[in-house]
Amino acid sequence: MVSGADGTRRRFRILLVDDERSVRTVSAELIRTLGYEVLAAESGQEALELCRQVGGRIDAVLLDVLLPGTSGPELYEALQAVAPSARVVLCSGTHQDPDAQALIASGRADFLEKPYTAVALAEALAEAVRWGEA
Repeated sequence: MVSGADGTRRRFRILLVDDERSVRTVSAELIRTLGYEVLAAESGQEALELCRQVGGRIDAVLLDVLLPGTSGPELYEALQAVAPSARVVLCSGTHQDPDAQALIASGRADFLEKPYTAVALAEALAEAVRWGEA
């Protein structure tokens, strides 16, 4: 939970970006089960639209590294312009993308290897929202 500007409490909001429908569906349900609000997008463009619709109030982003039309690292930069306080967790079955590796190595993003377990997802999101509160 996080306090709003008016003192009200709200659930942490997670933006999930993955072009694979099955991954997106299962991950979104897991995120909801963990008690977070989730916004799910299948593309970079949709992710940016959702982020803008909520005024950039995103606590963490679970972001697939390989997306059609863009890459996770490219979308990372665009999302930072809209939601600069959101911690990004990059996800991939391979850890080969040099731009993603640079973001992770610099400490600007975290990494969660696919396929991930519910426990690994829970830990990654808990860490991401803690980072955003600091």
